[in-house]
Amino acid sequence: MDAGDSGGFDKIVDGDAPMYENGPYQGGPPTRQISSGTRVKVLSQAGGYVYVETVNGSRGYIPMSAVREQGGL
Repeated sequence: MDAGDSGGFDKIVDGDAPMYENGPYQGGPPTRQISSGTRVKVLSQAGGYVYVETVNGSRGYIPMSAVREQGGL
């Protein structure tokens, strides 16, 4: 991977966000919280949620409003 290549993980979580592994409208509480600053790759969109993958391989749905473009360093 080149120094500037993010491997597709070009978005960042802006503020802690709930993550739902079984769909954005699963009953019950979120599966986990995803921390602010986590780099993610958006795989798809479902309503107001995006299905993401983190750098460590976790996948789930988080609110679209919690995802921002990753700024340059």
